[in-house]
Formats: sequence, structure tokens, C-alpha cells
Amino acid sequence: MHTVVKAGENNGKEWQHAPVLRSLQRIGSIPSKQQMQFDISRQVGLGSTWKKGNLRIAAFVQDRKTGKISGAAATKVVESTSR
Repeated sequence: MHTVVKAGENNGKEWQHAPVLRSLQRIGSIPSKQQMQFDISRQVGLGSTWKKGNLRIAAFVQDRKTGKISGAAATKVVESTSR
């Protein structure tokens, strides 16, 4: 995401935006190293003032003991159509 500044001392410059963590949640754990598949569906609350089109969901797999991250992925937010 980026913004072109249209006024002031930075007029004409382009600013890159850095991601901001809004929430960090543990969604589950894999019981053993032999289990290679993990499937879960989770709903998360979104702030009413957040620009939903700019949001991403990121997930990562982390070793509980060492903290080593062995996998990660990100995707755009998809709002549920059923309420």
C-alpha cells in the first residue's frame, strides 16, 4: 500500500505503508510432528473503523519450544455473507 502526498513539504513524494498488527490470536496446535495437516475455520472481529479492503490475515506455524517459525501465509480478508 502506498500514498502519493499531495500537499506540504512532501508534496509529490510517495510513501510506502508498513503493516500494523491489530490482533494476535492462537488458533490451535498440532498434536504431533507426524500430523502434517491442520485445517481450521475461525471468525475474527474487525474494528468498525478499519478499512477492510486494506486488511490481511496472516498465519504462521511456530515451534512452541524453540519459537522457530516453519511456515507462514497471508491472504485478504473475506467478509462472511451469512450473519
